[in-house]
Amino acid sequence: MKGILTRLRGVLGSAIAWGSAWFTGGLIVFLSFGLIETVRRSRWDIWGTSDLWFRVLWFAGSTAVVGAVTGGAFAAYIAANFRNRRLEDLSPIRFAVGGGLVAVLLKLVLVSTETIGAGHSLYHIVWGYLWPSLAFLGLAGAVTGFASLKLAQRSQLAGSDVPTQMEADAMTLLPKP
Repeated sequence: MKGILTRLRGVLGSAIAWGSAWFTGGLIVFLSFGLIETVRRSRWDIWGTSDLWFRVLWFAGSTAVVGAVTGGAFAAYIAANFRNRRLEDLSPIRFAVGGGLVAVLLKLVLVSTETIGAGHSLYHIVWGYLWPSLAFLGLAGAVTGFASLKLAQRSQLAGSDVPTQMEADAMTLLPKP
């Protein structure tokens, strides 16, 4: 029972971490696109409207929800595929590929249930409208998967009592008695 609760805590922690990272990323993307469009059209007056800020927060919040669901699915993928491995033995590239694949597959599953039920062709939807979204989600999932492993490895190194090479070089040697 304790193992199951530990895994559920890991899935929840991953979902929260991915959701907050995707909220921040969505906020940055939306604000930067809005700023580019403002400069292009010379419409500086729209930045003072509450409607714009509501849409910015709505977009970032919906991105956070997608990130949280993807983070939970990614944690389940990690628990299934990398169960008995140490953290320092894991490859960041495999985590990046896994994060990208989980994000793309989750989006495809969600879109396929919506489009097939409405009588639309999934092939037309994916290749006609969805491929930019899939590319963005794949990239976001890959970056988040890579960063989550690197942060976990760094925090494990920070918590260990073994000095790093830089710390070992800085230590003075005591003379032998």
